[in-house]
Amino acid sequence: MRIRLKLDRLHGLMARSNLSQNHWAMKLGLSRGHWSDIVNGKHPYPSVKTRERILETFKVDLDELFETEAGGWSDHSFQAAISHRYVIDRELGHGGMGTVYVARDVKLGRLVALKVVSPEAVSGIGIKQFLKEIRYSARLDHHHVLPVHDAGEAAGYPYYVMPLVRGGSLRDLLNRKQRLSVEETIRIVRGVAEALSHAHENHVLHCDVKPANVLLSGDHAFVADFGISRAIHAEAFEWGKPPSLDTSAGTPAYVSPEQAGGERDLDARSDVYSLACMTFERLSGTAPFGGTSTVAVVAQRFTSEVPDLKRLAPEVPARVAGAVKRGMSLDLERRPQSAAEFLNSLQRGASHVTPVRESLSILGSRISALNFRLTERAPSGTRRIPASPTLVKGIQMLGSIKQDVVYALRTFKRAPVYAATVILTLAFGIAANALVFSLMSPYFLRPLPFGDSDRLVQLGHVDSLTGSGSYRFSLSQLEDYKERSIAFEDLGAYYYGSRNLTGV
Repeated sequence: MRIRLKLDRLHGLMARSNLSQNHWAMKLGLSRGHWSDIVNGKHPYPSVKTRERILETFKVDLDELFETEAGGWSDHSFQAAISHRYVIDRELGHGGMGTVYVARDVKLGRLVALKVVSPEAVSGIGIKQFLKEIRYSARLDHHHVLPVHDAGEAAGYPYYVMPLVRGGSLRDLLNRKQRLSVEETIRIVRGVAEALSHAHENHVLHCDVKPANVLLSGDHAFVADFGISRAIHAEAFEWGKPPSLDTSAGTPAYVSPEQAGGERDLDARSDVYSLACMTFERLSGTAPFGGTSTVAVVAQRFTSEVPDLKRLAPEVPARVAGAVKRGMSLDLERRPQSAAEFLNSLQRGASHVTPVRESLSILGSRISALNFRLTERAPSGTRRIPASPTLVKGIQMLGSIKQDVVYALRTFKRAPVYAATVILTLAFGIAANALVFSLMSPYFLRPLPFGDSDRLVQLGHVDSLTGSGSYRFSLSQLEDYKERSIAFEDLGAYYYGSRNLTGV
C-alpha cells in the first residue's frame, strides 16, 4: 500500500496563507528544491518523515491530505527486481530516508538488513551519485563500523545491504530504559568515538550521528549510515547563507549548528557535537533541545544556552557534565577537536564514580523518567485510551526497582571489598543509631507524667482578618473558652518570658 499526497488539497491550504513557497520550505524544514518538487507533483508519495512534517505544519489529519492506494512497490516491482538476490521478509523500521527490511540473501542463505531509500530523498543528487557515495563510504573497515555488503538500484529505488544486528538500536534501548548509567554511556560512546575517529581519518563524515544509527550487539556498538546523510542532503547547501536553515540536513535533535546553517566546510567537530547531544540524552533521559516544530528545535541551539545536565541528572559527576557541555559548544575552538578527545574528557570526568553512586543514580533516574501519555493518535485518525496511568506507573515502577536491585547486586559482586566496607559502615551506623535512641528514650521520648497524656492538646487561634496564627490568649478569651467550650474537660494557661536581672 502507498500513501499519496492530495495535491489539490495541499495547494488549497497553501493559498490560505501569504507565505511564499520558500517560506513554507523553511517552515517544514525542507530544502527549496525538495519542497518545490513536492508542490509540483514530482513526488506524489512523500516519505514517512516528510508526511509527518506536513501534517504537523498544516495541522490537519492524515485523511485530509493523503489517500491510501492499494498495491505498491514492495508488493510488486521492487521485490520482483531483486528476487534473484534478496527476498524481503518483514519491515524492521523506517525513517526520513526510507525503510529498513529484514531480507534473506538468496545466494549466501543469510539474513541481512536491506535499506530501501526513497527516490524523493535522493532527488537532489540523483541515484547514480548516491550509489557512488555509498561505495566510497563502504571502504571503511573498522570493528565498530557497520559494513555495507551490497548496494544498487531496482525499479527506480536505490538500496543498500548491511549485516542484521539482532540487538536493536540505541534508540530501542533508550525507549526501554529512558536513561543509562555513566558506565553504560561511556562504554557505548567509546565504540561510537572509535568508529568516528576511523572515518574522520579516512576523510568521511557521518553527518547524522543519532541513537537510531547506533546498533548494539550485546556490549558492542556498531555505527551505521556513514556519510549517507551528507550525500542525500547535499542539496541543502543551495541555501548558502547560515540564517536560512535547512533542517533536513541531519536529524534536528542532534544536528550541529554549522551543519544546520548550511556550511559547506564541515569537519570532525560537527560529528562531535552530535555525539555530545546523544550523550546528553543518554545521561538525562531527554534530548537537549525541544520544540513544537523542526525549525524550532534547530533554532534553539542558536538562541538558547546549552541545557544544564546537572539540573536534569544531579547524580552525573560535574566533570562529566562539563565535558558534555563543551562538546555542545557553539564555538568550534572550545569544542573537542576530535571524537577521541571527547571520549577522553568523559573518561577523566567519570574516573571517581563509585558503584554505590552509580546504583543510586540508576534508581533515581528510572523513577523520575517515567512518562505517560493519556491519549495517542493512531494512523487511522482514531484515538486510543490506554489503561489507567496510575496502574501502569505502579507496574512499571515495580519492574524498574527489580532491575535496579539486580544491577546493584551485580555491581557489588564486581567490587566485593568495597561492598563489604559499605555494608559494615551501614551496620555500625544502624547499631549506633539504635543505641542512642535507647539511651534517650527514658528521658526524652517516654509519655508525659499525666494520666491519659495522649488527650492533652495545645490551643491556638487564627486572625480571620490577617490570617496570622498565634498561641497567645488574653485572660478574657481564656475565661470565655472555659465558659462556652464543651469539647474540653478543663483548660489551663501558662506564661513564659525573659527578664534582665541585676544585683545578687
